[in-house]
Formats: sequence, structure tokens, C-alpha cells
Amino acid sequence: MKEVADIKAAVNPTEILFVVDSMTGQDAVNTAKAFNDRLDFSGVVLTKLDGDTRGGAALSIKYTVNKPIKFVSSGEKLDTLDVFYPERMAQRILGMGDITTLVEKAQAQYDEVQAKKLEKKIRKNQFDFQDFLDQLQQIKKMGNLKDLMGMIPGVGKAIKDVDINDDAFKGIEAMISSMTPYERANPDSLTPSRKQRIAKGSGKDIAEINAFMKQFEQMKQMMKMMNNMPMGGRLPGMRR
Repeated sequence: MKEVADIKAAVNPTEILFVVDSMTGQDAVNTAKAFNDRLDFSGVVLTKLDGDTRGGAALSIKYTVNKPIKFVSSGEKLDTLDVFYPERMAQRILGMGDITTLVEKAQAQYDEVQAKKLEKKIRKNQFDFQDFLDQLQQIKKMGNLKDLMGMIPGVGKAIKDVDINDDAFKGIEAMISSMTPYERANPDSLTPSRKQRIAKGSGKDIAEINAFMKQFEQMKQMMKMMNNMPMGGRLPGMRR
């Protein structure tokens, strides 16, 4: 701490951010206070804030050092860093979700041209394996799967103790990646011999291939039903 205090005295920085691992709990609060007493830092960055139980660290640090929490992160890499919004954190702690952040993450990955192409294919019931793979990859770019689900109102508490593996999609990606371009564009073309080849290429068995095919078909049927709903796919009674 003496070294960083000497650095502050030498360079007179305009901003000092204290980065703390929120998993350390009360120790994070104690450490924040110790450094603030020596440095009088200007803000806090909380990392590994990947669950409602860690929200307490945000509240305790703010109360103890009376400095703003400027950024939070669900991990330790730059792509998980985000601006801190106290009202959104409060909503997540209370189990109300965080739809605003979820929408912002979706918008960051949104491609209007591709979205229009996909909409046309869904309307014509032409959604294929390549479209499905593209959507999976878009979801993965949005961040940690459990964090995303936790932003949906009512879901956060339900999955708090559930272990959701970020590699859950890898099996599906392997199956689709083992298909030829023709097979991806034509889901109905998968004959038993083709399925056998895909199973070998993806390290899966035929039962897993058939289960995925069934789920994919059910998803297509659901899309078709939504497409046939009144007012362009919205549920009756919903407004624009």
C-alpha cells in the first residue's frame, strides 16, 4: 500500500479505481476500507459478481467507503465488464430480474439485416440447422448463460442453486458442425445413414441425434404457431 501511495503522490492521477473480487465477501469490504484510507480512491470495480448472493458486497462497500461502484464484471475478462447500475442490482437481489441489461446485451449482438432474413425464413417455415447454429453463437456472445437466465424476472431465484454449464450447447454445435451444408439447409434430408455419419463425426450416438432432431422439430412447430397468431405473432391482447 505504501508503494501505491507513493505512485499517487508522484503522478497525481485523476482517477483511481479499486478492483475487488466480490467472492471474498467481508474481506472485500475490509480491503476496500484499508486502501481507501491510504489512497482515497475515486471508485470501485467489482469482479465475479455472478450471483445474487454477491450483491451484498456491493451494498457493504458503498456504505463503508462511500465511493461509487462504477463497473461490475461477472468474470475476470474485459468482455464481462459492464457499467454498474444500482437499481438493476437491487432488482436482481430482490429476484425481479434485469430485463434492461438483457435487452442491451441482445441489442449489442443484433444484426438488423440478418434478423430480417431470419424472420422471412421463419414465416415460410424454412428455419434450418444453420440458422439454429447461428442463433446459438449469438447467445454465447451475450455472456454467461446462467447470468442471462438470471436477468429474466422470476428465473433468478429458481436457478440460484442450479449448475448451468456454459458448454451445454457444445454437443448440439458438434452435431450441426458434422453435417454437410446441404444437410444443414435441409433438415428433412437426414436419412439413417446420414445420421450414423453425423453421430460418428460429433462423438454422439444415434439416440442423441434423434432426440435433437425431435427437439428441433418441436421448436419449428412452436415458431409456426407463433407466426400464425393474430397481430403478426403477438399474443392476443398484447399491444404494440
